[in-house]
Amino acid sequence: MSTLAISADYSVVYSTEVPGEVKLLPLPEDEFKKGSVKELQAFDDFRVRILPVIGPLPAIFGLNIATYILFSLAGKPFPETGMEIKGRKKIWSSIERSIGTIEQRFTKAEYIPKLSITTDDIGYVFEDLNYGRGTFPPHLVLPKPSAVRWDPTKELTVDNIVIVSPKDAEKHEKECLIGGKDLIDVWGREVVEIVKRRQEETRKVMAYRRP
Repeated sequence: MSTLAISADYSVVYSTEVPGEVKLLPLPEDEFKKGSVKELQAFDDFRVRILPVIGPLPAIFGLNIATYILFSLAGKPFPETGMEIKGRKKIWSSIERSIGTIEQRFTKAEYIPKLSITTDDIGYVFEDLNYGRGTFPPHLVLPKPSAVRWDPTKELTVDNIVIVSPKDAEKHEKECLIGGKDLIDVWGREVVEIVKRRQEETRKVMAYRRP
């Protein structure tokens, strides 16, 4: 089954379905008589007809288009979903290790402490809350994402971590966690407000994720 997502920037629908056992039906002979079948290809040297001939896929495609149109008519921004990014446990574990290493230095523990957040929590923050991007503008896709405790005066919780580059993680640790500088002085008011909004969103979602 395909995973379909709409890109609000370009108003197109992508399918991330990987090739499987389902094959395309051959084109009827009538289609060849009408002219070059290559005109039915989306790209040069690409197979004719992208979607396999099974009912649910066109329906899902249509529902995504209809939803996007309704959002546009209502003047509402379409939720940014991005491409299929689930199941990246190795990345989540890497982010978890980056938090643990910084927490060890911040708390002056002898060993990396057991975190109060789980790998799945980190996955939610990274994938669903930050769309697989950095928390800070311009919200880039980071080659090696890390995470840090945001507010040093509060406990390490799901709503108190941000996704950053290793360089920004080092800066935050040095100036905010250890140096004790004000968050606004280090990152600016815009960044602080963005983090605040995402913290509020996280609290609302966590109320349903946990009893």
